[in-house]
This record gives sequence, C-alpha cells and structure tokens, in this order.
Amino acid sequence: GMLDVLPLSPMSNSRADADLTTTTRANVSITPWRVLSVLFSVDTARRIASEESRDIVRCVWMLLRHDVPPVAVARARDVYTGMRGLDWRGAMWAPRTLASAMTGVLLDSLGASFVKLSQVIAHSPMVAPAVLVRTCKSSLAQCSAPVVPYDEVESLICDQLQIESVEEVFQSLERAPLASASIAQVHGGTLRDGRRVVVKVVRPGVRERLTVDLGVLWLLARVADVLMA
Repeated sequence: GMLDVLPLSPMSNSRADADLTTTTRANVSITPWRVLSVLFSVDTARRIASEESRDIVRCVWMLLRHDVPPVAVARARDVYTGMRGLDWRGAMWAPRTLASAMTGVLLDSLGASFVKLSQVIAHSPMVAPAVLVRTCKSSLAQCSAPVVPYDEVESLICDQLQIESVEEVFQSLERAPLASASIAQVHGGTLRDGRRVVVKVVRPGVRERLTVDLGVLWLLARVADVLMA
C-alpha cells in the first residue's frame, strides 16, 4: 500500500542514535571558522554599529581619562618598590622561589581584585590547571600587604568620623596594626568610656582600584555581549 511500517532492530536503533549523536556533535563543535563566522557576520556588524557599542566607547574613554591614570601610576610605583626589595642575586640558584616572590609582589601591588582572583584559583584545583594552582598558592604564601603608616591611618579615621583628633573618640589607639591585608588594616583601641574595640580601616586607594577593576570587567562583559550575542 501507500504506507509501510517496518520494525527497527536494536542494532538499527543504536546506529541511528550514534548517527544522531555524531551529527549533533558536528553541529555544535567550535571551530575557528565557526567563531569567525559569528564575529564577522552581518548581525555582528549591526550590533557593533549600534548605540550600545557607542556607549561602550564613551565609557572606555571616561575610564581611561579619569580613573585609570592615577591607579596605573600608583600600581606602577608599588610594583617598582616591591621588586626592589627582592633578592635578585639568588635568582640563579632558586628561580622558582623568586618567581613566587615576584608574583606575590605583583598581587600586593595590583591590589585586592587580583589577590581575590588568586585565592579563587588556588582553591579551585578541579577548574584551573595544577601548575597555576600551585603558583597561586605559593604566591599567596609570599604575600604580605605593606603596613599603612599610623599617621595615614589616623588621618583616615579623622576624615571618616569628622573629628579633629582621634583623642575625641578614643582613649588610646594602638599604633601597630593587629593585622594588615589587601583591603583593610586592623588596629586595637579603647574608647573614651573604657570599652575595648578594634578599628578596621580600608587601605588608601583601595576603592579607586576596585572601581577601575570592576569597571574594566563590566566593559569586557558588555563587549563580549555585543560580539557574541
């Protein structure tokens, strides 16, 4: 008749599933040609010419003009100061130790964003390559955030509390910090009423550096969305 119903053997089903799987993998495989065809398609050109792209360019210009220069100068100064303190004479005998120390200096100098990223990598052995995980762990062990001078700490506290002198609020404030990390520094103290407290002071420049880092990440995400949407 006009319709034939033919039984499928188990082998035929398996072969059909295998063919379907092979076809599906071929369709979803990522190749250079497939990436280029997405990046240089008519739709991508239309998105690049859109108002969203022009807004991204404006944001990049504002970031480069106002926020990036002071942060870049401060980071370059910190990197230079940190590198000067390394033992370069022992580099030939312990290159791995020097590499870890250099990475630690870079993490300290570049700021909290990079320290946190390194912490994530160091605790993600199933995601990041083993060599990168070991390097991050070793570098974090070498990290030691420089202590902010007490005069700067006192000035920051006065600015935040809008007071002329710390003696207006504190009976005493320890000059040596209890701890110093990439984002903040902690000092012990005693209030005027006798209560013992700890004062956590955000390091100078941290907000500006985090603002630049998050701004760059946000702009990169927007660019990726325009190119690959």
